[in-house]
Amino acid sequence: MNCTAVIIDDEPCVRDVVKALGHWSELGIAVVGEAEDGAAGLELVMQLKPDIVISDVKMPRMSGLELASRLQSAPCPPQVMIVSGYDDYDLVRQALKCGVTDYLLKPIKESELNEQLTACARAVSQRSADSPKPSEWQAILEGKPWLVRFRSFQYELGELLRSADKKVIQERFAALKAGIGGDAGLPETIYCYYSLVAVLQGFMQENGLEGGGELSYVFGSGDDMDGVLNRVCEWFCEASDEAARRLRQRGRLDIGQVRQYISENYDKNLSLQSVADHFYVSREYLSRSFKAEYKGSFSEYLLSCRMERAKVLLVEYNLPIKEVWRMLRFVDQTHFYKCFKRYFGMTPGEIRAASKTDNKTGQV
Repeated sequence: MNCTAVIIDDEPCVRDVVKALGHWSELGIAVVGEAEDGAAGLELVMQLKPDIVISDVKMPRMSGLELASRLQSAPCPPQVMIVSGYDDYDLVRQALKCGVTDYLLKPIKESELNEQLTACARAVSQRSADSPKPSEWQAILEGKPWLVRFRSFQYELGELLRSADKKVIQERFAALKAGIGGDAGLPETIYCYYSLVAVLQGFMQENGLEGGGELSYVFGSGDDMDGVLNRVCEWFCEASDEAARRLRQRGRLDIGQVRQYISENYDKNLSLQSVADHFYVSREYLSRSFKAEYKGSFSEYLLSCRMERAKVLLVEYNLPIKEVWRMLRFVDQTHFYKCFKRYFGMTPGEIRAASKTDNKTGQV
């Protein structure tokens, strides 16, 4: 099953809960859009043609029931699920009359949500393959002279991203906005958003960049083209910067710099992954390079930095042992004791006592 879904709710926390509880990948469902009010949600659904719509019942500008009712007249209506905080029989009855598949009460239960998502996905898969969804983009964009410039801009995007020049990217986006002017409503804005994000996601995938799934925008009735393009422009600049940094780092990892970074940050929550991310390399590449040049593992070097610092704090500064292991980010005191004794052959207390004895006898 390969389905698409749109989530419509004026509460961001509810949208986040739905996204977190849904077994999307397991069910073959992709969340392709979000809206924060009924009117914007209707426009988003009409343009994206999702298979499933999950909507709140009471929202600004258009209720979930009105939305469901209007969607039933579409040539290929989606499966509509209502999510509501109102345990009201009349609302449930109205929802069923509007053709919704189910009426889920908040707080949303994971099992109930996924049970209904499964049922919706099955219903979608049973639709005839001979009934393709009609596209309304062409009708929407007819008579829009800026569309030619927009399509030309799309062809330029690959080179703009590879240029690693944020100023150029920002200038081209500004020129695009000026060219569109006020000749764009919410349908055109949605079209441009998804067209540009598709190009950006392709670039990120080609360059092994993470975060493609985070390129989400929650549409509202008050959104305009300028605001959406500004946000997309920021994403383009960030992706271009990251790709350029990774290109500079590829094959040129300086283990001396890595060791210095660890030596200066050993008291932070360092891990092989966090250090690899800092130097824009994979954790596997960092691990191999570190062992080849340092003749020891990353974790061994990090531990040595922490142990040597622990000794200084115990012997020279006479800090309590519980403060030392906390300062050096150990999980607990037991773990610290084990690592310390394995490294020095003595416990923290023993090495502190030995140091005091050495000082009294004049030994160095």
